[in-house]
Amino acid sequence: PFAVKAQKIPLSVSATTDGTYSLNMTELKGIPQLFNVWLKDNFLKDSVNMRTTSSYSFSILHSDTSTYGANRFVLVINQNPDYAYRLLSFNATKDPTVRAVQVAWKSQYEDNYTQFIVEKSVDNGQTFNVVGSVGSVNLGSYSLLDTRPIVGQNLYRLKQIDINNN
Repeated sequence: PFAVKAQKIPLSVSATTDGTYSLNMTELKGIPQLFNVWLKDNFLKDSVNMRTTSSYSFSILHSDTSTYGANRFVLVINQNPDYAYRLLSFNATKDPTVRAVQVAWKSQYEDNYTQFIVEKSVDNGQTFNVVGSVGSVNLGSYSLLDTRPIVGQNLYRLKQIDINNN
């Protein structure tokens, strides 16, 4: 699971001789676009976005212990608010031809890490029961047909479960 705030992964670097070296990210797997991946250089007080820059050059001087070891670098993984999930609309419409209600919604940045659950209340919101669920596939538009509405008021709500099961 990914932390909502920031997850920090320390990196240890060492070398047998002084010189210029580079850290290279050759592949980034299993981390959705929703998350930033930054390399933080504690010695130079610098950071670089590893999604856009796959290589970082640095120097090691054995005369200066802060240029190498377990405290020089850290990977910081955190949520990018620009890609945060957004619910754009949510509607329930009675189908005039059959006894059913079409529940439809539009979302943005749901990618493949959101599960949608449609719930219904027939007692003015006191209790809710699951009508059905839909997995996100980055379409942006989703719907579900409630084939068992009651006569009277049916209240619907949408529950969204993210990549961390929240």
